[in-house]
Amino acid sequence: MKYYALLKKNTATEQVHKKLLDESLEAIHERDGQFYKGTLRGRQVLESEQSIVIIGDVEEGATVASKGNVIVTGTIYGTVIAGAAGRTDAVIASTPYAA
Repeated sequence: MKYYALLKKNTATEQVHKKLLDESLEAIHERDGQFYKGTLRGRQVLESEQSIVIIGDVEEGATVASKGNVIVTGTIYGTVIAGAAGRTDAVIASTPYAA
């Protein structure tokens, strides 16, 4: 984290700091994921531009597709796709796994 001390008003410096702040906030937003509470039932589709944590099960016939990671706190019986935009480091995690 960077800290800056401004001792006097400097419009150019303020613009640089505002730009850095805006970029940092955008990066934080991109890293944050989404949460879904509930069980996804047959024929339901959940799509996300970011990583997603599902607090519930993904039942047979339901589909989850995320450009980021997918974490399911329940059991996966349906279809779960992580890295939908070609991201090769995306993961799917669930406990317990359904056979």
